[in-house]
Amino acid sequence: SNPEIEAAVRQTPEGTTLLFVINHESREPNTRVEVNCAPPGCVVRDLVTGERIPFKGQYAMDLQCPWGTTRLLGIFPSDPKGVSIAGLPESAKAGDTLGYEVEVGGDDVRGNYLLDTSVTGPDGVVRSAFSSRTCTLNAGCRRTIRLPINAQVGSWRVTAESLWDGSRAEATFEVVAPSREGTQ
Repeated sequence: SNPEIEAAVRQTPEGTTLLFVINHESREPNTRVEVNCAPPGCVVRDLVTGERIPFKGQYAMDLQCPWGTTRLLGIFPSDPKGVSIAGLPESAKAGDTLGYEVEVGGDDVRGNYLLDTSVTGPDGVVRSAFSSRTCTLNAGCRRTIRLPINAQVGSWRVTAESLWDGSRAEATFEVVAPSREGTQ
């Protein structure tokens, strides 16, 4: 509704719509943006603050975009609740590569959602090489951990946190000592 504030959309194949709102001309920060390609029942969030943005009618939202700012909003096809970790083996040896899956919401959820994943060793130190912020594909992602050849023996913890609703999941695996077979 404010011709001096630009708006553009990009849709992912998974159904998430990214809305960019840029104000580099108008001293009036108010605008109404209509996104006719948004899926019915979708949820809009500010991707910087996490704030949920209400729709006015089916496809319109009233926004503030002060002069000199850019807003990035995500229009998600689902409103997932919860996060889970699956497929992590119970034990591994130093040098092994482990795989696991992280899923946001249930089976009917789709879209791209941000997650923080971390791996903590038996000494309580987070291993940054295995920890990162990642994005799901259709509400899930696959992660791997390549344990170093000198990985500490003991219980390791994998944590995933959904940046969507703050839910967390944890799973553990045990790094076992190498066998002494064949040595004297």
